[in-house]
Amino acid sequence: MVCERSMYWGGRIEGHDSIGVTEPSTHWYLAEGCMNYGFEEYVSIQNPGSSSSKVTFTYNTPAGPKKRQPFSVAPRSRKTIKVNDDVAPSDISVKVSATVAVVAERSMYWDGRRGGHDSIGTSDPAGQWFLAEGSTKWGFDTFILVQNPSTKDARVKMIFLTDTGPVDAPPLEVKAGTRQTVNPRALVGNADFSTSIKSDVSIICERSMYWNNGTGKAGHDTIGVKEATYNCFLAEGTTLYGFETFVLIANPNNVENSVQVTYLTPGGVEPRVEPVVIPPYSRTTISVNADLPGRDVSIMLVGTEKIVAERAMYWNGRGGGHDSIGYMSNP
Repeated sequence: MVCERSMYWGGRIEGHDSIGVTEPSTHWYLAEGCMNYGFEEYVSIQNPGSSSSKVTFTYNTPAGPKKRQPFSVAPRSRKTIKVNDDVAPSDISVKVSATVAVVAERSMYWDGRRGGHDSIGTSDPAGQWFLAEGSTKWGFDTFILVQNPSTKDARVKMIFLTDTGPVDAPPLEVKAGTRQTVNPRALVGNADFSTSIKSDVSIICERSMYWNNGTGKAGHDTIGVKEATYNCFLAEGTTLYGFETFVLIANPNNVENSVQVTYLTPGGVEPRVEPVVIPPYSRTTISVNADLPGRDVSIMLVGTEKIVAERAMYWNGRGGGHDSIGYMSNP
């Protein structure tokens, strides 16, 4: 099975969502983080084990790493750390180290908690990342967050996959133990896009997006995935209750990709009539509301070539929204 968790507050003025993880780990990395601009940041640690875990945070700031005093998380319990209490206002990433395997997420709130977003971490840095969602259209601002927890400087190459083809970004250097933020707007202009990232040193990448429909700043965020796969499973989704649901699919290949979309509803399986054909090195968006109005739905994607996919949902006239990667697998 595949599991996600969504949360709402303030009469559903805003909300956030994240897929779960399949196992605990002694190390977690969370690329996004900020205490500037009125942000509150929290890191939540779950210890599902039968013994206490001693946990240490290393904050990767633009100026370099900063360690927090270790703390204990009791067996079968959860502890939350407010990062604002530890670090002066800054952009940061977090490395979590534990003596007993734990699970880590990070949530952020702003404007008196009018808005917020959330993401799981990853247990391993990697030299390659993919982010299916991204847009500078429709009032969106998009940021790519890059964490380098290693002791070596990283040379990072980004390619933005737009609906008209790839756009190369200049090489980016991310110093050892630091975090950097990339704003793609100057490169892609007014576009929907996905992002393909490669580095000569293992790193972590997330993407955050913000917008304002006139009711206040909203936003969503997710960690990327490390590899494209033939299958993707997205547990959350609905076109009921005023929700809009979109599936964002990237084709990071040099050939055309035909993707079969199957909707899993409370009443059973409903395949999309026509597959989605995506040109090489590009991205496409599916409106689930147009295909399947008035349903709760999970989504299964199968490509003839490898894909990367996410699902974004909006409500209250897009006054709120959240987003998540799917569970990626190969046959």
